[in-house]
Amino acid sequence: TTEDGEKVIVWHVPAKPGHAVILYFPGNGDYLAGRVSRFRNMTSDGTGLVALSYRGYAGSSGEPSEQGLLRDAAAAYAFTSARYAAENIVAWGFSLGTGVAVALAAEQPIGKLILEAPYTSAADIAAALFRFAPVRFLMRDSFRSDQRVARVTAPLLIMHGSDDSVIAIAFGERLFALAHEPKQFVRFPGGGHDNLDDYGAIETARRFINAVKG
Repeated sequence: TTEDGEKVIVWHVPAKPGHAVILYFPGNGDYLAGRVSRFRNMTSDGTGLVALSYRGYAGSSGEPSEQGLLRDAAAAYAFTSARYAAENIVAWGFSLGTGVAVALAAEQPIGKLILEAPYTSAADIAAALFRFAPVRFLMRDSFRSDQRVARVTAPLLIMHGSDDSVIAIAFGERLFALAHEPKQFVRFPGGGHDNLDDYGAIETARRFINAVKG
């Protein structure tokens, strides 16, 4: 339950001993049931998963807004941090969810941050995202990852497809330039917006998650 009384759904796959847990923030119009194969691959090595279904999405009450989604993220983080040490929490945002993940990582302690197909602000990608529903809540000053990412202290991995036609890779590169070290940018030649698993995204993320902090 969020601080404003909405009930949001999370899917929880417990981490095996010694493994991290991924706190996953999906894209716009993304339903968890459609990501079962991806989640299975994410957790196949014992990594845990807490996947959030935003307000207004399947199983969750309320209407989406930036503030609402950030409250959903806070509730999901509270659920996760009650069960796992902060240094073992890996926030992973995809597409719209990268803005949620950056906002959370700027305010809460986490172990690592993964951004898949990120943007600098909602205004930059509004034209592309307005093809999907529900997007009426995207305002000009919403999800300013460009203003928040400098407050992130956790190690960062950005993954982006070179041929992403929804959120151009230039936005990911721009956000990367604004972020502090330690950081990595992985470009997938030929990769699009929603197919990076076919190019090795899960394996790339796993190496990053399992790398010892130096």
